[in-house]
Amino acid sequence: MAAGTGSRGRAREGTARLPRRIAAAALALVLAALAASDAPPLPAAELLAPAPSADVLLALPREGIAPAELARALERLGHETLPAAELAGAARIRVPAGVDPRELARELAGSGLARAVEEDAVVRAARVPGDPLYPELQSSYMEVIRAPEAWDRTGGTREIVIAIVDTGIDFSHPDLLETLWVNEDDSFGNRRDDDENGCVDDTYGCSFVSLATADPSCGYQIASPHWLVDDDDGHGSFVASIAAASGDDDGGITGVAWRARLLAVKVLDCTGTGRISDAATGIRYAARAGADIINVSFGSPRDSRLLREAIAAATEAGALVVASAGNEGAGDATFPARYESVLSVSASGLESEDGSVDYRRGAGFASSGQGVDLFAPGLEIAGAVPERLCGQGSWRCRDGEPYAVDSGSSYAAPVAAGAAALLLAERPWLTPALARGLMMTSASRGPGKPPILDVAAMLDAPVFRAWAPGSARPGGPAVRPPEP
Repeated sequence: MAAGTGSRGRAREGTARLPRRIAAAALALVLAALAASDAPPLPAAELLAPAPSADVLLALPREGIAPAELARALERLGHETLPAAELAGAARIRVPAGVDPRELARELAGSGLARAVEEDAVVRAARVPGDPLYPELQSSYMEVIRAPEAWDRTGGTREIVIAIVDTGIDFSHPDLLETLWVNEDDSFGNRRDDDENGCVDDTYGCSFVSLATADPSCGYQIASPHWLVDDDDGHGSFVASIAAASGDDDGGITGVAWRARLLAVKVLDCTGTGRISDAATGIRYAARAGADIINVSFGSPRDSRLLREAIAAATEAGALVVASAGNEGAGDATFPARYESVLSVSASGLESEDGSVDYRRGAGFASSGQGVDLFAPGLEIAGAVPERLCGQGSWRCRDGEPYAVDSGSSYAAPVAAGAAALLLAERPWLTPALARGLMMTSASRGPGKPPILDVAAMLDAPVFRAWAPGSARPGGPAVRPPEP
């Protein structure tokens, strides 16, 4: 049996080699004819040695030979070629398993058909910002959502405004100072609502925290609405910096959309709590002020028609509302994330025994039931903190600098809000529904894993993907508003 098998193998080998020998002879005649002509001697092919792991090589044809002709000749010699555009100007050759690509490259260079041979190497066009804390504190999760690849195309634009409906924003923080929205339609100090947007003298935003319901420990003295939107809790500044902290500026951290502007809307007091009425008013104000994206990193287990209508009005005005899905574990998303027009974002990030974090898996604390559209990193996220709050409450700032690391679905939402700002920077004509649909359907999905925000895929996604299956959330009493 063994001898018979060997005989059949040699027969097949001899049959396979015959066309190759004929092709080689024909090519030799062509080369000999070129040598006998008045043409100058053929220069040696340039060989750019491939890496031992190379899987595809490139052969650049000599003058007078088209790339397609070269590819056909190499096929006749027994090589496997891959499709290549004519504009590429080269033939692509697959390196067979078990073959040393360096030896194959030398063989191709010695064929007399190519002027150069090299590896068809992988190229990565990915811009990483120069902020000093980025490599240590942010790169692990930014790379999972492919933000660096998106940054190679855009860091956003100042034309896009993200409203942070939260505890306010620290005006003086070095990573937030240059990103703040400035209202040029209202003259500060005249105690009039010049632009009729619902707030007097709102240079950087507006506060809607009610004196009647704010915690007495906050010491508020001025009735809302008013222009004092400085952050006295830290949560709002942290959220704002994740979305759009100044980036690529050799300082601190970077936001996902570092060129977008931030509109401060204060609806939570110094304890990080507030009322639905204040929240609904703040959302309406943000839309009236012209926000393109409204980030809501708070939630309630209770449905609210007031809040629902405020979000409907904001969406109708052209603002995409992005909300935290909450920290309910296997439970459903909280409100307002559960409303159909809202992009509901839960936190990814599962810590392993060795301390590493897998941002392609949902966080243990994150809501994962009904009403969740998308997951984005929310475990051990870096953000900006008002310097005066370092060491207070849960804020443990890094080496005396106004930066900290914290976890929660509150911080997954601004990751997605920043991504939305990058999308609108490239396609400002998108409606909220289209933007939301593209972000959902372009998410990366692995076996047994939740849909994870993919910023690079989002920017490349064709618009028709916005209507793909999965872009509409299932209905039900908890999601669809009841009839009036």
